[in-house]
Amino acid sequence: MAEIRLDRCKLSKEEMEEVFAADLPLVATCRIAESSLVEAEKRLALAIEAGANYVDIEMEAPKSMV
Repeated sequence: MAEIRLDRCKLSKEEMEEVFAADLPLVATCRIAESSLVEAEKRLALAIEAGANYVDIEMEAPKSMV
């Protein structure tokens, strides 16, 4: 298992599709403090669409993200 910090590595949609297609359980994380709420929601949604096995959402995130 590995965690992909989407706020630290600015992957394109195509790169996300390639990364999350790997035969390895991956956690997608995008810290709001490191990016905007809108950007975090967008990047996490792309990761889910690309096949992320898990998504790590901060406790401080608004309920709309859950």
